[in-house]
Amino acid sequence: MNILFVIPDLQIGGAQTFLVRLASYLKQRGHTVFIYLVHPNKIDSEIYNFFSANVPVINRFYFEFIRKFEKNSFAQKIVSRLINPYVYDRKRLRKFIKHHHIQIINSHMYLADLYISRLNLPKIPKVSSWHGCYNLLLSDFKQNNTFQENKDKIKNIFPRYKHIIFAAEKHKSAYERFGIEVPYTKIYYGFPELENINPAPSDKDSAFVFGMVARGDKTKGWAEAVEAFKILKSQIDKPVKLVLVGDSDFLRELKEQNEDSDIIFAGATDNPLGWIYHFDVGLLPTYFPAESLPNTVIEYLAMGKPVIATRWAEIPKMLDSGQGSAGVLIDVVDGKADIGQLSEAMQNLLGNRELYDALRQRASLAFRKFSMETCAQKYLDVFSKYALPSQ
Repeated sequence: MNILFVIPDLQIGGAQTFLVRLASYLKQRGHTVFIYLVHPNKIDSEIYNFFSANVPVINRFYFEFIRKFEKNSFAQKIVSRLINPYVYDRKRLRKFIKHHHIQIINSHMYLADLYISRLNLPKIPKVSSWHGCYNLLLSDFKQNNTFQENKDKIKNIFPRYKHIIFAAEKHKSAYERFGIEVPYTKIYYGFPELENINPAPSDKDSAFVFGMVARGDKTKGWAEAVEAFKILKSQIDKPVKLVLVGDSDFLRELKEQNEDSDIIFAGATDNPLGWIYHFDVGLLPTYFPAESLPNTVIEYLAMGKPVIATRWAEIPKMLDSGQGSAGVLIDVVDGKADIGQLSEAMQNLLGNRELYDALRQRASLAFRKFSMETCAQKYLDVFSKYALPSQ
């Protein structure tokens, strides 16, 4: 099948890394795939580590055109006034679709859906994949009292779409509130089989390691993890460490305030599994509003690590192994992860080897639902319902 994936950016995030992995998997199995990048200036070099195949990344056509004039700001200004970006992109994208015999477009995230809907490409079938953006928009609209004026804007994107793929159950709430009537299917992210894990440098020694890998957003629960760890240390006499893998202004500020040598701020990484390799327990005390199917939890399970996470979004179902949970769930109280529950859960896993071993065994079972083979086939099943005939 010939597929054009569209995404706003290729910065490090769950939606972006999943798309790269999916496109790579399909490319390796003989499908023709392209990734069309709406905002080519928003890309993290680390994302290339998630490619396992040579998938062509196509920068937005207008962006490439206007960049030819970047050394002449006056010419760039004149050209930008004379040329409508969407008209230009529509013309070029139609030629691209025809030349490469594209059979279907699959756009990921709200800004990609909005962009594709504005291009008005009626002859090519389109499928949208949701990753939490619409729930975040719904939350923002409610807080700003702008829901009614934005409802039609969101709803009007989807008459141009044949199908929607949800990653998590919570996406239905936004779907229903916006009054969308397109058919939908829920498909969990796929994760490739683990090969050649490259452990990050570590001086773990005999300490029990709690670790967290996530984007640097405050609402992922970084500060709560630090506070819970401090409480834990005050109540035990065993060697423990907390390793925090991520980067942002917020995390750098948190690091500056830290005086505990057992709390390690590892910074950004292009090798998350290499860090998780050293963890005894993976943490994600998230209350991130757009959270849906956090990649971090999948990575913890892939590495067979017990998880302590909030009862948030799809996380409880992600941890279900069929034989019980592969982790300990804590509550979100007053809009934040409960620090007391988090510290208590950390102490329980540290002090109860039988519980720890049981959760570790369940982690491998819970991971099975994230098979890339299963995920890719479900995506292809949806695409095949609407795709143009092959040529």
